[in-house]
Amino acid sequence: TNGYLSVSRINNHSEETDKRLLEILGSIEKHSNHPLAKGILKYLKSERIKANIDLITEDLIGYGIKAQEGNTVYYACNGELLEKLDVINSYKEEERKMKLEGNYVIYLVKNKKVIATFGLKDIPRKETKKVLNLLRERNYNIILLSGDNEIVTTKIAKELDIANVVAGLN
Repeated sequence: TNGYLSVSRINNHSEETDKRLLEILGSIEKHSNHPLAKGILKYLKSERIKANIDLITEDLIGYGIKAQEGNTVYYACNGELLEKLDVINSYKEEERKMKLEGNYVIYLVKNKKVIATFGLKDIPRKETKKVLNLLRERNYNIILLSGDNEIVTTKIAKELDIANVVAGLN
């Protein structure tokens, strides 16, 4: 893969524009070193979207980030945090479908209401299929080893026509 995640889908559940949702998400993520944050910021840069909202942030390790602007509280988080915060999640099926497409899913929450879900995924490099075909022609056994979860790894393996997959490695 390219080695970085990119925003592949935006599901807007608010009256904000997609651009505004990305500005909020980027402003939340800009102080994080997490790979998801880096992918989001790289995507924003490629789309010429500024992440310049002044927010006070707090990392919630394993769940996401809490951010505050005055009386407004945002979260960029996974579905597990929604349960802990007692936020109504009407988007579990949407999350499931995005994961089946190979996406990592981020919820954007504003004052305990989901306002968007974002799908992020890593994309195979352009030359990957060509290299794999050359290896197959030379009778190499191809195995995809990944630290990603099984759903994401299986999706990439399917795109690259790789039958042997081991996911969840540390």
